[in-house]
Amino acid sequence: VNRIPYRVDLAEQAMVEGRKEEVIKELRWVKQAAKKSADILSVTQELALGAMEFDRNIGDNAKKSQSLENLVTAPLITIRAAAPTYIDVIIEVQKDLPEVFCTATEIQSLVLNLGDNAIQAMRESGKGDKLIGRLWHVGDSKINLEIEDNGPGISENIREKIFTPHFTTRKEKGGTGMGLLGVKQIADQHDAEIDLISEVGEGTRFIISFSSAVK
Repeated sequence: VNRIPYRVDLAEQAMVEGRKEEVIKELRWVKQAAKKSADILSVTQELALGAMEFDRNIGDNAKKSQSLENLVTAPLITIRAAAPTYIDVIIEVQKDLPEVFCTATEIQSLVLNLGDNAIQAMRESGKGDKLIGRLWHVGDSKINLEIEDNGPGISENIREKIFTPHFTTRKEKGGTGMGLLGVKQIADQHDAEIDLISEVGEGTRFIISFSSAVK
């Protein structure tokens, strides 16, 4: 990026000398460098926003009535900032949702685990380029959190074991099998229902259904 002024000078010199191909080459380089710079700034801003929200909730282990909106958005922003550039992380969070009786740090951990698992699966399989995090009000008293990807999917025989302690398909890559078990434990501690919908080659969707604090 710090070479942009130099490359602009080269383009100007080529323009003066009538070297059209060199002008186009240098301007293309400048355009790509500028885009990279903008991307870096955008990622840095997103990481800062996510970090601020995480910092606000560090040590907040009290279970209380609170909104899930920021607790879900902050880890999704962090996931989006850290994801490979070819993976589009989309955040769809409904506003003014009823509060849920929950622990802030545990909800953020749940979202991070599900999001990181999805990103890993897409990156390692080479299949998939989209992760969607949704939060919305269902019926009169339910708040649904959904993490969906269009990655490789999970076969039926693995789906049956996915929440089993120490079960992992990534053992040779350092997987411990505790991530999704942690998700299940957090859901259970919040009396939340967890559903898994997946099809090999099509993607995976986790749905966590919380009861609102006010019914």
